[in-house]
Amino acid sequence: MKNPVDEKHQISPFLIVPLMYVSMVGVGVLNFQRELAEHAGYNAYISVVLVGISIHIILWMIYNILRSNQEILDVTTINKSCFGKIAGNLINLAIVLYFCVGAYMEFRAYIEVIQVWVFPSMNMLLLCTILLLLIYYTVSGGFRSVTALSFFGLLITIIFIIPENLLVLPYTHPLNMMPLFNHSITDILLSSKSMIYQ
Repeated sequence: MKNPVDEKHQISPFLIVPLMYVSMVGVGVLNFQRELAEHAGYNAYISVVLVGISIHIILWMIYNILRSNQEILDVTTINKSCFGKIAGNLINLAIVLYFCVGAYMEFRAYIEVIQVWVFPSMNMLLLCTILLLLIYYTVSGGFRSVTALSFFGLLITIIFIIPENLLVLPYTHPLNMMPLFNHSITDILLSSKSMIYQ
């Protein structure tokens, strides 16, 4: 490799899982069940499996592209080398805009959740300022501090959310999932589409 990555930008391999978790799980986890079951009903679990398989295929493609270009260590340079200077820069601009719009949507959703569930009478400007200061503090700490926050977010999920879901297991009725495959492929794909955007 020509340019080794600086050690302050590296993390342990097992910390990739929390980073992927927080990049895929956002505020949508609060209401995805309703939107997921809207089209496919009890067969919505099939769309979850389809989305999981498609994400694995996309990640496999990303790792193969990165493995084939070991001297190039960043996405922007890979786009320029694969698509040319102009098209590569346009793709890089589209990626930046995509992440900016996604960050704004997540920020707005978090503000809405806090405002509706916790502080309904609080001033929105004050709430946005406090949250933006927390985001700035975390991001300015560097990649490792973002990774640490991601790790603790995953840990809190494992400690609190998973046991809460296990408490309802005695009340489940597996026969409610019958009949299997009674929805069309279109319904399952529409349900998969709503699962992708959560």
